[in-house]
Amino acid sequence: MSWPFAFSALLLLVSSFQRAAAQDDGPKGTCKRTSTCKCKYENGWTIDLTPLKGVGGPRFTDIWDGQYYYDVNLCSDFSQTHCSSATVCQRDLYNEWGFTCGQSQNSYFATEGTRLFLYYIGGEDGRTSRIELTCSTEDGSLVAFGETIELEYDFELKSIYACAQVPQPSALSPGSVLLLIFFVGFIVYFCVGMIVMRFGRHAEGREIVPNVLFWTQLPGLVKDGVLFIWHTIRGGGGGSSGDGGGTGTSSTNTKYDTLCSAPPRLLFLSPLTCASSQRSCDFRNEMSRTIMRCGVGVLLSLLLATGCYGEVCKKEGPCKCRSSKGVMDLSPLQNGTDSEPIFSQISDGKYLYDYSPCADFSNNHCTDVAVCQVAGNTSDSWFNCGKATDTSFGISDADQNIYIDYKGGDPQSNISRSSRVICVCDPSTRALIEAFGDGGTLEYDFTLTSKYCCFVSVPQEGGGGISPGSIMLIVFFNLLFVYLFVGILYMKFGTGAQGKEVMPNGNFWFALPGLIKSGIVFTFRCGKVDTAGSYENIK
Repeated sequence: MSWPFAFSALLLLVSSFQRAAAQDDGPKGTCKRTSTCKCKYENGWTIDLTPLKGVGGPRFTDIWDGQYYYDVNLCSDFSQTHCSSATVCQRDLYNEWGFTCGQSQNSYFATEGTRLFLYYIGGEDGRTSRIELTCSTEDGSLVAFGETIELEYDFELKSIYACAQVPQPSALSPGSVLLLIFFVGFIVYFCVGMIVMRFGRHAEGREIVPNVLFWTQLPGLVKDGVLFIWHTIRGGGGGSSGDGGGTGTSSTNTKYDTLCSAPPRLLFLSPLTCASSQRSCDFRNEMSRTIMRCGVGVLLSLLLATGCYGEVCKKEGPCKCRSSKGVMDLSPLQNGTDSEPIFSQISDGKYLYDYSPCADFSNNHCTDVAVCQVAGNTSDSWFNCGKATDTSFGISDADQNIYIDYKGGDPQSNISRSSRVICVCDPSTRALIEAFGDGGTLEYDFTLTSKYCCFVSVPQEGGGGISPGSIMLIVFFNLLFVYLFVGILYMKFGTGAQGKEVMPNGNFWFALPGLIKSGIVFTFRCGKVDTAGSYENIK
């Protein structure tokens, strides 16, 4: 029984090592263009600059190289006074003339060592722009270096969107692990069973299928089980009380009486065992009942686990969390400012609020808070509605948006206040916040719409997902549990063992501590044994 699990564990380890290697080594090979501002590496990692696309015009304007100005829009062309259908437009100091220095439709990616460049060609007189993509925590900053080679203009883009994104999905889910173990175990069960039946028991024809009687009767058992449940739900099949009824009702009741009183079938034991001894027959029936009970319990547990298991976003900072979709990080909104609120004078129609997503602030009204309710224009009319030092993350069931809870209040008056900020992803919006008040509950609701509320897939330090060691532990403890459970049942009902004898391979387990001790002593003595024969006495 352990072979299927061992084989599935081996496959799990191989696949997990491959995934871990693909994630830990980072992007490999060249980055092949998939759109105007996207590319994909050979091992699945991607670069996506789409969030930096300008709306209605260039994303980066008036980039100065010391001699000329440049306007740049990475993902689409734009037109203005001196440039038409341009991704990069060069202008003179007085805006009297301009040249198109590249078009998005003629873009390509190139790798030079560990550096990645995005080229835009097709400009006037053969002008070309080269942008080096540098991974950074910044939202996006562009630096111009001018014409380093004739008619070739160099830039450097520093952005979080220039970071290579780990291929998705990044990890096996618990359900995937269970399904993989089940199907691999199922296949190995049939393969090994057919070999044993063919060469071990010299079976022929359909008899080489392990437990062939069970599998041939399985459709009928399923049908009988469904009809039996339906019969029970319908209250015993209607006219079973015997009031006239018809012969159909009587035969149905007899059928189910026979079904309930018949010895249960067992997957792992041949029905021929019952003919050999009463003990084997009792063991088979008891084992069948136990497995059926446990099967129902395991099935219900899996259904409950599947229903209760949901997406989570693990906190990695006051305004940063990680889920299976990637990382949501509001820190670019903070922009290095801790002393002042990022959002001020937010009105819910009754009160005003100041809010800073990632750090506590102090101003004329508030002291060391992340969310401050200002009830008036005087400095003593404010309330602590949440601190950045006490945040937690969650995912709403309705729309799957991330929310951040800030806890605050007044410790002296023992009045607690809290704020919930729901983050709505919008790649075209930097930041827009709305306040909805508390409705008298002292729990204040806000909605923050921002591109920083979108998940960005970035590698996790130390790797992500289920590690090979975790998979080994999961498989090991499952095997140990099955070994002990089935072994104890077999020793109890199959051999009639009592007391500590029901432990499978009990002599080995009881002698194991002494064997370990003897092995350690033998190792420390470098293999030397007592000439008096003490090593012979180890039992």
